[in-house]
Amino acid sequence: MFLNFAKRLDMSTIELRRAIAEYLSHIDDASFLNAIKTIIESKVSEGTYKLSDCHKERIENGREQLKKRANNLKRIFKTRN
Repeated sequence: MFLNFAKRLDMSTIELRRAIAEYLSHIDDASFLNAIKTIIESKVSEGTYKLSDCHKERIENGREQLKKRANNLKRIFKTRN
């Protein structure tokens, strides 16, 4: 299944990543894939990844949920012992 980039000029970053991964999964040319790998590595090594405020908030919410679950489990195990 090939995705059509021409029809979607307004793709989100996530959609672009998925589409690129789909295309790459059908390419067997090692030299081309190495060239793509080099491009990606150079982009990744430019610096640290910066989270958006939305991502930071979601991470913090996830951490809070994990703390609550851990505390609930502690209470459950204390009452059983």
